[in-house]
Amino acid sequence: MVIAIIAILAALLLPALAPAREKANRTVCKNNLYHLSLGARMYADDNNDLLFDHTRDAGDWFTMCLSTNAYLQISNFAGIKTVDCPNEYPFTFPGLTDIPGDRIQSGWGVNIGYNYLGGITAMPPGSGWTSPVKISDPATAPLFCDANNFGLHGRYWVTVPHRATGPARQNRVAFLWLDSYTSPRELGGQGGNIAQLDGSVVWKSMRELDDKHWTYQYDVLHRGLW
Repeated sequence: MVIAIIAILAALLLPALAPAREKANRTVCKNNLYHLSLGARMYADDNNDLLFDHTRDAGDWFTMCLSTNAYLQISNFAGIKTVDCPNEYPFTFPGLTDIPGDRIQSGWGVNIGYNYLGGITAMPPGSGWTSPVKISDPATAPLFCDANNFGLHGRYWVTVPHRATGPARQNRVAFLWLDSYTSPRELGGQGGNIAQLDGSVVWKSMRELDDKHWTYQYDVLHRGLW
């Protein structure tokens, strides 16, 4: 009887606690992005004002994947947990990584739970955004941001880090395989944190975010909102 009462109370309390936990995680997320942008700026200070190169191990770029070298430099400075939104830690691509639950894809790079938007020297026409390459580029240029992303990779996929009660999850992972092309907005996403080149981090609501940005060099319907 006591166990049953505790279970009922827990079921009643957990939904009420979820918004508070989400609010706290948004603050942690903001702090993560601040430290990631700080690490990138410190790297640029020692490398002729150039930000981390965004060419991953495969020779292309995808905003949620770093080269092994860039990942090691960023994580060594800021810590392993900072490369993911707390709602997406530890980030993984189910069915694609070398080891289930890990972030490494041999020959491709290391996946992270944010978008890295810097260091791309040749943006494809029509990609919808411009990558900051030097620390002297426009101060408000997005450098890192929450991965409100969706795309097509054999099947449709989506990541929704910040809903009212936390991230969208599938099998306890914040990366969802779906049967239709679905944006974070359609799954209740409320917005995301964006670290700008000057080191500031701003929160933008979903209605303020543009969903037409390419997140992959060769497109394939990969899109991100920032």
